[in-house]
Amino acid sequence: SLKLAGANGIVATSVSISGIAVDFSGTSCGIQVINETGDAAVQLSKVTGKIVGGYAGIYVNGECTDSNAAVVIDGCTLDVTSTATSYNNRARKSGITVYVSKAEKVESSITIINSKVNAIGSDAGLPINNYLGDADATNSASSRINITNSTVVAEGTNGTWAGIFASVLGLHPDADTIITI
Repeated sequence: SLKLAGANGIVATSVSISGIAVDFSGTSCGIQVINETGDAAVQLSKVTGKIVGGYAGIYVNGECTDSNAAVVIDGCTLDVTSTATSYNNRARKSGITVYVSKAEKVESSITIINSKVNAIGSDAGLPINNYLGDADATNSASSRINITNSTVVAEGTNGTWAGIFASVLGLHPDADTIITI
């Protein structure tokens, strides 16, 4: 098993964890991935336990044109929670979030397969946000959430957004938002 605590449980440009019990607790994020030069990804396979953060349980931020920002959870049993309240001034207080603020041709996704996941946050349980700074997303930016053969509880406790929330800000004809369950 692996128990981590601090400002963040893990901070990296990419994270892959397999076949282990986890107990991550971060005042900011349980797992935080930010990559400004390539793909930003969290891949969890056969992981059990809890991932808790004040800001987000799992937070992935992809900031590179033509890249991917993704969370893949396969064969896991997880509680992923943000402990932030509606009084916290930080946005995107979510259980599992993928956030891209330079969304030029970025593929963003959350995929949950053969798993049991509780994703709880003040704003949303499972959100994806794609936009280009303060402007609309461009080109073929996409936000996709795929849930297959799984039991998922996704809850926004403050009711600000939704249990599951996927967006591409703007009306570019090649951009898309798809949720498949």
